[in-house]
Amino acid sequence: MRLLFLLFIVINSAYCAANENDSAKFLKIDEDDFVIGSSNAKSLVIEYSSLSCVHCAHFHEQVLPQVKRDFIDTGRARYVFRSFPTNQPSLKAELLARCVAKDDYLNFVNSLLASQNMWAFTAEYEKSLLSIGKLSGMSDDKIKSCLNDQAMSDKILYQIYEAAKALSIIGTPTVFVNGKRVEGELTYDAISELLN
Repeated sequence: MRLLFLLFIVINSAYCAANENDSAKFLKIDEDDFVIGSSNAKSLVIEYSSLSCVHCAHFHEQVLPQVKRDFIDTGRARYVFRSFPTNQPSLKAELLARCVAKDDYLNFVNSLLASQNMWAFTAEYEKSLLSIGKLSGMSDDKIKSCLNDQAMSDKILYQIYEAAKALSIIGTPTVFVNGKRVEGELTYDAISELLN
């Protein structure tokens, strides 16, 4: 219930005009970010994504691999993944993802997105996430501790509130390329046009 109330506030506040200073700090890399790509890259792709969002899963399966191959792996762009939970299952999945090693985080996120049908749309999502955590080598105690980490939950919810307010994010996935929001459908062509 708390998450739903906060999301209501986030969505309403996203419609407020953000000033440029607020948005600018969210359009560059932060020390807490999960990043891939060369630090010398001239372009930056930032994705706000919910782990239970089917459109986000599609983006990670169909579009991001091409962007990675042509721009990230070639040193032309860096990519930042920022979690933007939109419901309780996606928040719990993000809490679990934060418990893996930072170097493994993006691979774990991709696994969660690819396996959404096994956990994201069931009332027993926590039980499913427990199984996923075990498959990754975590103990029951560690998984339960991660899923119930209130301090981390509050931090994530505060981050999405601030990002929604500053960048007018009202849905996922939302992608920015070099500070410009990708409008319309998130296709390879739309992203590569901005990167080129």
